[in-house]
Amino acid sequence: MNECINLLSLNVCGLVSKFKYDVFLEKLKEYKIVCLSETKADSIDCKTIENVASDNGFEAFCKIRKRAVKKSGGLCTLVANDIVKHVKVMNSNLEIVQWLCLDKMLFGTEKDVLLGNVYMPPHNSPYAYQDMFADLEMSLLEMNYANYHVILVGDFNAHTSDCVDYINLQEDVLDELGVRNCPDIMEMYNCKVKRCNQDKTKCDSHGSKLLQFCKTTGICIFNGRLQGDETGSCTTDKNTTIDYVIGTPSLLPHISTMLIEDFDFIFSDVHKKVTVNFNSMISRQAMCQATEGSKIKRWNNAKENDFVINMNVLTLQSISDLINQEDSSVNEINNKLTKVLLESAENTLGRTEGMQNKKLYDRECQKKKREYNRAVNKLKYNKSIENIRLKRKACREYQTAIKKFNNHKNKIFLNKLREAKTNNSKVYWSMLNKRKHEPVEPGINDLGEHFKQLNQMTEVLDQVQDRASSSRREEEEEEEETIYNDSVLNDPITEDEVLKASKKLKNNKSPGDDGIINEYIKASMPLMIKHYVGLINKV
Repeated sequence: MNECINLLSLNVCGLVSKFKYDVFLEKLKEYKIVCLSETKADSIDCKTIENVASDNGFEAFCKIRKRAVKKSGGLCTLVANDIVKHVKVMNSNLEIVQWLCLDKMLFGTEKDVLLGNVYMPPHNSPYAYQDMFADLEMSLLEMNYANYHVILVGDFNAHTSDCVDYINLQEDVLDELGVRNCPDIMEMYNCKVKRCNQDKTKCDSHGSKLLQFCKTTGICIFNGRLQGDETGSCTTDKNTTIDYVIGTPSLLPHISTMLIEDFDFIFSDVHKKVTVNFNSMISRQAMCQATEGSKIKRWNNAKENDFVINMNVLTLQSISDLINQEDSSVNEINNKLTKVLLESAENTLGRTEGMQNKKLYDRECQKKKREYNRAVNKLKYNKSIENIRLKRKACREYQTAIKKFNNHKNKIFLNKLREAKTNNSKVYWSMLNKRKHEPVEPGINDLGEHFKQLNQMTEVLDQVQDRASSSRREEEEEEEETIYNDSVLNDPITEDEVLKASKKLKNNKSPGDDGIINEYIKASMPLMIKHYVGLINKV
């Protein structure tokens, strides 16, 4: 069965503050790709974002505004774990866009898809500058975008009204360039040529530059053209359209719908959620097989014999044959050994059931959350003024309940901390260490003093090294010349050496990227020591 790849684009106006709302995280889990703009994150916040994303089945790719006086701007793209192996981040120094390459396997297209997550500062922002759209065009050219299907999503802060975003070239020019006009491609895919836009604001400077960008690159605006947004719905609560989905017309047949969802205070200050649904051609079975949040259970010494018994003997025999072949690859042997160990560990120890949704809040929060969800569902079927008012009321009450709960939780923690400080110092420090601490960045004066001390230490060390080198030369002159035989370094590694080395491996250590822990290696020694020796000597 093929699965739909869906994308969410949203200006969150501060990402970390949204993590306290479980409905926010639950909404993100409905999408495969989430493009967030104006995250207002720094390098420390990026670590928090990556950890929260990992706990919820995503891999986070963050891009921060480096020369900011305070937290502002910033981009973050979340990719679901089951498709992240088909996604590659493209390097770019431009802070207004984050490029990702999506493998053509995800869409069944003849070319990969180049995804751009965009945030353009407003024209009155101190971070805005004259050539932003020109720099975006240059960055697109550097990506060799002609080799991709291109789609850009995000907050462009541009009012375009219903102005034309394409140019019609003459037939002789089209034949010479080997291209087709955008309107012709749109008509071929039954897409509206004349786009609709409910935003009646006049086209501003950002809008003119965005339209010129589209005309120059052959990219068109999808808002007000695709199924689901035929009327060109506004993308903010202020009845304006400044969030866009734009792309090459060749991508149109691979998009099923585009939706502008209802505004919600929990998700953004004024922006609405923009959803794009693709026609994915990749099967669920072809996606990552691991269950979301699932991993092999902890090692149990009592199951060591079962671990050895569950090893695939036929695979081990094929590995032995590979080791004896002169032209066999070391990486192939290593991958097969890793597979044997992991399969045996999974069959012996089993897997965890995956991350469970923890009840982090009290009954009042759960009650307000249910009322909020009911109001949201009611508004979907009947967009009356009364239902809009009820949803906003439920949203405010839910936010108030979460804030009240967090304040109460912090108050209880501080009271316990004060009591532990007086009565039990061990518990006191244990509670402090469990809290997440933000590292303090040193000031410029501290760094200056630090390097002054280093320079003083360097002068003393130079004097000590000079005296040590002179005495060493005297000793070397007195010693007789000794001939060293290093031929032993080229001798083959023996089983005894590998066995002794394995005994020095420490237990309860974290695995590497391959998932192999030291206990697997030590337990498999009786059956696989010859394989380990053969692999090491082959290297």
